[in-house]
Amino acid sequence: MLHLFEGYCHKVENLSLNDFRNAMHYYTLTGWMADSYDEEWKLENLYMETQGNWNAFRQQYFRSIPVYY
Repeated sequence: MLHLFEGYCHKVENLSLNDFRNAMHYYTLTGWMADSYDEEWKLENLYMETQGNWNAFRQQYFRSIPVYY
């Protein structure tokens, strides 16, 4: 575990829908993600599933075994 000074710690709050949309477009354009979320309903659905939590999105995106409910 890294013990950093308090000034280097930063907690990222959940993103708003607009920030989440911009992040998704940025990572698609830069090639970080191969999938494209061009349809608005896909972005909104993904936002609702993760509640704007970027870590929850990454865990869902990189999960090796899909879970179907």
